Amino acid sequence: MLKQQKNEEACKLLNNMNPEELEDNEDVYALYWLLKMQADVRLGNPIKSIDPLRHSVKYYEKINDYERLIWTYYYMGFVLDDLDQRPEAVVYLKKGESLALKNQESHKDILHHIYQCLTFMNMNAKEYDLAKRYGYLALKYGHCLNDVRNEATDLSNMSSIYSDIGNKDSAYYYINRIIPLLDSVPSSKYALYCGNIGIEAMGRDDEKAKYYLLKSIEKENDPYFCKALAQIYTKEGNKEKADEMWHKALDTKDLSLKANVVKGMAKAKTEEGDYKAAHELDLWAAALKDSLHRQQKEENIKGQQELFEKELANEQLREKQGRAAWAIAALLLSVAILAVWTVWKKRKNRQQLAAMSEELEQKAKTMEQLQQENESNKKQLDRLSRDMTGFEQKHEKLLAEGQRLYESIAVDGGNTLKWEKEDFVHFVRYYKLKHADFVRHLENDYDELTARQKVFMILYDMGMTDEDVMRTLVLTESSVRANKTRIKGKKLSSDKSEEETVN
Repeated sequence: MLKQQKNEEACKLLNNMNPEELEDNEDVYALYWLLKMQADVRLGNPIKSIDPLRHSVKYYEKINDYERLIWTYYYMGFVLDDLDQRPEAVVYLKKGESLALKNQESHKDILHHIYQCLTFMNMNAKEYDLAKRYGYLALKYGHCLNDVRNEATDLSNMSSIYSDIGNKDSAYYYINRIIPLLDSVPSSKYALYCGNIGIEAMGRDDEKAKYYLLKSIEKENDPYFCKALAQIYTKEGNKEKADEMWHKALDTKDLSLKANVVKGMAKAKTEEGDYKAAHELDLWAAALKDSLHRQQKEENIKGQQELFEKELANEQLREKQGRAAWAIAALLLSVAILAVWTVWKKRKNRQQLAAMSEELEQKAKTMEQLQQENESNKKQLDRLSRDMTGFEQKHEKLLAEGQRLYESIAVDGGNTLKWEKEDFVHFVRYYKLKHADFVRHLENDYDELTARQKVFMILYDMGMTDEDVMRTLVLTESSVRANKTRIKGKKLSSDKSEEETVN
């Protein structure tokens, strides 16, 4: 079924199987996980762990099954890249390339997949020379395979690379080569390809730009493409159409984008000589900016309150634990005293003075033992208290670091160029205090988003535009679009038509 591209049917069959029942047969078990990973990757299903496929790697390496090993290396690299484990991903992709190059003629398909993945990885890492090299190789093998869908992706990647390095002519050349392939591309990518063609054509051929931007918004009213179309209509003097597109562009929850759209409308009204309308739009834009500022300020206050309430809850928890410990100690002491008293009561009429003295001595030892146990309990409570204090200090330090990183972006307008992987984690943890509902949405409604992908989504939640996100994360326009596509693929909701904040 997978060879016949019946991916959904194959995935259903694999999901109905229990891999634990296959563990006794190494060959079947290894093949199951290779096919399962292949089906999930093709369908864009979330992959929670790469560990099962590591078993397949070890098995195929042990029996020298190079045909299956090459594909296993590729899927290891693809998924590891998606999980932001790129150094290991590159190792597996290069291993697959090395094996496949030993017989290029029979391995064109896998070589195309490997080079396509390496192109995207190097483009995101801004290693443009390597990205171009692998991009050309992907185009070469894709052309040999006559695979239209993958050829469109390869051309889009090449256009993005040249656009990033400022070679607009080459970018325009490659994006135009997608036009004859549009009827064959997946419907999920049609609007994006058309919109990108329109954006590249702006200022060069506005009629062409308008044509493809209109095709894009027929499929999906992306505010970004609506804004571009409004600018073209304004330039043409088509006031009615421009107003229509401006108002469609306003249909966004992004206050920052909405403010920019309103400012563009104000500029258009000024050029028309309608100064009264322009003034009203300028006031609206200012109000949107104020609203965005107030929202950020209120969220900051809310975050401080949540932090205080959390500290209060921790203090109440410590008090409850202390009371419980003392109650347990008192109960144990009471039980022990009751037991001693019962024994003494039964024997008091039979024991002589010496026996009574011995019993009293035993009582003293018991009391001493209880006292020692009480001391031990107290030490344990003290140790727990110190551990909790240390945890609180560490937690406060991490939150302080997250706050510093947040303010460097939100207040100082900085970027993440020098951030380490842990910096993204700290940023997300701090933002969760400020906007817990949104971060829980990212954690619950998406499958295994990386910290960097969460920051990408958070920046839009903070009111940033595409341009702001590009500057803050030091990304290119094409990388922003690529990240949107990847994040969409991780959404768990069955309603794929639901508009995301980044749209």
